[in-house]
Amino acid sequence: MILPASDVSQRLAREWANPSVAVATVLMFVGGNVVQEAFAQSTGKVFTPVCFSFGWVAYALSALKDSFGDGRLLPPPDYSVKVFNLVSGYYRVNKNWIIGRIVRDHELWMEGVEPLNDNGIRIAIFEAMPVNQRGPLSFRYNTRHFLGAVVMLIQLVIAAIETINTQGHEWGILAITAFGTLLSLVMGSLPQWWAEKMPKNQASKKIFALTAGNGSRDIMIIKGEGRCLDLEELATLGSPMAPRLWTKMQMFSVLRSESNGRDAKMIFRLPLGFMTSRCVCVIQALGWFLILISLAGIRSHTWCLIAIGTIGWIHNVMLADLNREPKTRNLPLKLLDTIKRHKIMDGLMDLEVTHEGCGEPLLQEFFPGRLRPDEEEWWREKEGRPATRYDQIRLKDCLRRLRPRSMLPKYNLHATSGSPVSVTAPEKDIVMKSPTRPVWD
Repeated sequence: MILPASDVSQRLAREWANPSVAVATVLMFVGGNVVQEAFAQSTGKVFTPVCFSFGWVAYALSALKDSFGDGRLLPPPDYSVKVFNLVSGYYRVNKNWIIGRIVRDHELWMEGVEPLNDNGIRIAIFEAMPVNQRGPLSFRYNTRHFLGAVVMLIQLVIAAIETINTQGHEWGILAITAFGTLLSLVMGSLPQWWAEKMPKNQASKKIFALTAGNGSRDIMIIKGEGRCLDLEELATLGSPMAPRLWTKMQMFSVLRSESNGRDAKMIFRLPLGFMTSRCVCVIQALGWFLILISLAGIRSHTWCLIAIGTIGWIHNVMLADLNREPKTRNLPLKLLDTIKRHKIMDGLMDLEVTHEGCGEPLLQEFFPGRLRPDEEEWWREKEGRPATRYDQIRLKDCLRRLRPRSMLPKYNLHATSGSPVSVTAPEKDIVMKSPTRPVWD
């Protein structure tokens, strides 16, 4: 049966005036990954600025499934990274979402301060600064928490408008918004977020290299100096279902009686901290199921409900994809040096000369095949590198490839705050940053 044009217009007008609650119900199943990534970005304190929004039902069901699967709350990494220990020469394929975001945000930040242009490689060398003084596993409140609280307040005010206008008769939207916000705050306060985002060793002396690997044009070098998170440990952090992950948290562990160290508190053969997360995930799924049932009872003012969900969804999307400074992840850094070269081999050689021991462990990753004879000669020589055929050829092309650092005097980019060196400044054709300039501090 074909409806008259006037009937279609009337039905569309009624729907736009007061949309069916089915629209909001369907949207609750869309975008669960946004909620999860928003939590991954912002958890670390009791209050988490993730708002009531569309996608929550999908996330609650996904979290429930994961709690009976691998048990993790953090999403899998969305940025491919290899973590090199430049002291031992070994590397690990990163499996932690936090490290992937550190490298992603670093590359975006470097493109703003040191554009790669047509260079083949860009190497940034950092020194780890002291982690915040609030003790282990501690994060800071920042503007994101304040903005999240403001958005939650705006949502509750919008929900309360219809309740006030109807003298308390239409309180359904306010109740749904308040209950959804409460569920969000409970989920964000789970201690397992802390456990998955922080390694046990937070005073590492290792030297790390973070890169996407062969084919990547960016390398991030971090000198631990006894002040760095152990990124090698964090990259392959164990399952939250294993006791070892919880031994760093006093609330969920006890001192060993026979030796130093701590043991996780267990219940039903699983760590108490993980069982807490599993129980909360079950409650979350039930809570959002109740919200779905309640949505079916909303017959009027559905634009108000859609507006509340849209505001929360926009906030969560921005929070999930926000570029963050390393210090907000308990990894404050100071830039020591920047190396940009047209050829990757030139960059690794200058890295090895300026920061001894940092370039050679990366050689196999970027050049897995056989080296050319002049390249083998350069890496074999330790003292006479300026006289090698490779550096002599490069010197003739110094307008494009820059002068080899092996032909320059040593300078203060060798130093860190723990081992300063007083030497001559580099030549003007070396691209660098001041070693005293703080980065993201």
